[in-house]
Amino acid sequence: MFKKSGKVLCFCLIVALAVCAFSLSVFAADGNVAFYDVVNGDDAYDGKTADTAKRSLGSADGNGVASVLAGFGKEGGTLVLPCKGRPGADYTFPAMEGPLTITAVWNGVDYRNYLPMDNPSAGVLKGAGSTTNPLGISITIGTDTTFTDMILFQEDEQNSIIVPAGLTLTITDTVDLLTKPGNEHYWRVVVEKGGTAILSEEALKLLTIENRSGTVIKYGDPTATPLDIGKVSTGEEEGNVVFYDVVAGNDSYNGRTAEAAKKNLDGSGVVSILTTFGKEGGTLVLSGKGRPSADYTFPAMEGSLTITAVWKGVDYRNYLPMDNPSAGVLKGAGSTTNPLGVSITIGTDTTLTDMILFQEDEQNSIIVPAGLTLTITDSVDLMTKPGNEHYWRVVVEQGGTAILSEEALKLLTIENSGTVLKYGDASKTPVAIGKTAAGVELKMTLGKTAYTLNGETKTMDVAPIIRNERTMLPVRYVAEALGAEIAWDGATSTATLKTVDTEIKITVGAKDATVNGKSVALDSPAFIENDRTYMPVRFVAETLGGTVAWDGATSTATITK
Repeated sequence: MFKKSGKVLCFCLIVALAVCAFSLSVFAADGNVAFYDVVNGDDAYDGKTADTAKRSLGSADGNGVASVLAGFGKEGGTLVLPCKGRPGADYTFPAMEGPLTITAVWNGVDYRNYLPMDNPSAGVLKGAGSTTNPLGISITIGTDTTFTDMILFQEDEQNSIIVPAGLTLTITDTVDLLTKPGNEHYWRVVVEKGGTAILSEEALKLLTIENRSGTVIKYGDPTATPLDIGKVSTGEEEGNVVFYDVVAGNDSYNGRTAEAAKKNLDGSGVVSILTTFGKEGGTLVLSGKGRPSADYTFPAMEGSLTITAVWKGVDYRNYLPMDNPSAGVLKGAGSTTNPLGVSITIGTDTTLTDMILFQEDEQNSIIVPAGLTLTITDSVDLMTKPGNEHYWRVVVEQGGTAILSEEALKLLTIENSGTVLKYGDASKTPVAIGKTAAGVELKMTLGKTAYTLNGETKTMDVAPIIRNERTMLPVRYVAEALGAEIAWDGATSTATLKTVDTEIKITVGAKDATVNGKSVALDSPAFIENDRTYMPVRFVAETLGGTVAWDGATSTATITK
C-alpha cells in the first residue's frame, strides 16, 4: 500500500512539476512586459503581472516601471495599464533599443473601464499637475512608441507627449481619447524637429498638435503627404518674431508661433529670442496675455522693436471679459520689488501698435530712457479695469522721446523730462505734459491761496498755515506737482501718495507715516482743516524726491525737483 501510494505521490509530484514548468514557459512566452498601476501597484513588486504591477514610472536604476523597461533588448516590449497610469510630474522614458507599446489589453484581457466618465478607472493613461509645470505634465518618449487599445484621458490642465528628433510616436485608431467634462482640450502632442507622429484621424481632430518642424501623418496611410498641423517653424521664414503668452506659453517652446509662445520675458523666455535680432530689429507678438509680474528692462537691440497683437493677417485681440481682456493684451500685475505696479523699460526704439494696453490694478509704467523713442500709435486700445481712475503711465526721462496718440496723450499719465510728441505730427513742438523732473518749482506762501508752479500763477482753495512750529501745506497740490497720485481712505482717514517707486501713507493725527511699507516718524502729524488735509511740507517733498527752501522774509516755501 505504501509503495503504491508512494508511486502515486511521485506521479503527482511529476505532474505538479510539469504544470509549474508549463506555467513558467507560458510566463516566459509573455516576453518583455511591464505593468503600471498607480492605484494598486507597488514598486517592491516585479511588475510582470497585473497583480504585481509597479506603482511609479521611476528611473532606469530605480524600482519603478523604468527599471523594467531598461532591461528590454532589441525586440523592445510592452507597458500594460491594468488600472490607472498617472505620472505626477514631467517624465522622460528611458532610451531603449527596441520599440515600446503602451496598451490596456494583454493576453486576451481588456482592462479598460470608462466609468466614471469624469475619471476612467482602468486601462487609462492620465496626467495631474506637475510641481515643475503647473499647466500640466509632459511625457517625453525615449524610443519609438505606439499607443494602442487604451484610454488617453485629459484630467485638468493640458498634458503633453513630446516626440524628440529621430523618434516616432504612433497613436492608433483603437486609442479612446477622453477629456474631463468641462475641459476644452485633450492631450497635446509636441513633435520636435526631426521627430515623427503617426496619428489616428480622431487624434488629428481632437488633440492639440504642435509640429516643430517634424513630420505628422495620418495613421494607416504612410504614403500620405506629411501634415503641417500647428507647425512651429524655426523662424527663418517668419523673420525676426517672438510670441509671448503667459497663459498658454512655455519657455521650453521656441517662441516662433502662437502655438509655441514663450511664457516669460526673461531667462529662456522672450529675451532669449530678442537678443538674436540684428540690425533689422523684430516683432513681439501678444498672441495671448503679456503680463510681466515684476519690473523688467528689455535688452538693448541694434534694430527697433514692434509690439503688436496682429501678425500675418491674424488679429489675436480679444476684449472680453472687459475687466480682464483675454488676448492680444499687455497688462501688469503687482511687483515684488514695486508694490505700486510694474515698470517696463524699453531697450531700443519701440513701437506699440494694433494691441490692447490694459491697466489692471496699480498703475504700471513704461520707462523711456535717454536716446530712445517710444511710439504708441492710434491703433492701440487703451483700457483700464472698471473702478480704476488711471491708465498706464509713460515716464520720459531726460533725452528720451515719446510719440503718443491723441488718446494716449489724453488718458495715460505722462511724466516728461524729455520730449513728448503727438503721433502723426512729428513736427509738433515737444509737449511737457505732467512734467516732474528737473525744472519743477513750486512756491507757496503762508496765508495765501495763490501759488506758482514753474512760474505760472495758480490758485488753491485753502492756504498754507503754521502748526506746531511747522509749515503745513495742503497735500494734494504738493503731491500732484511732484508727480504723485493721491488717494483718500475716509474710513481710516489715511492719505496715500504714489509715484513710480514711492508709496507714502499718512493717517490724520498719527505720529508715524509709512514709506514703502516701513514706518517713519513725523515731526508733526497731519490734520484736517477747512475740509483739506495738511501735511508737513518738508517730509512730503523730500520723500518724493524734492528739496525745500524757506524764505522767512516772505514766509514762502519753495519746493524744487
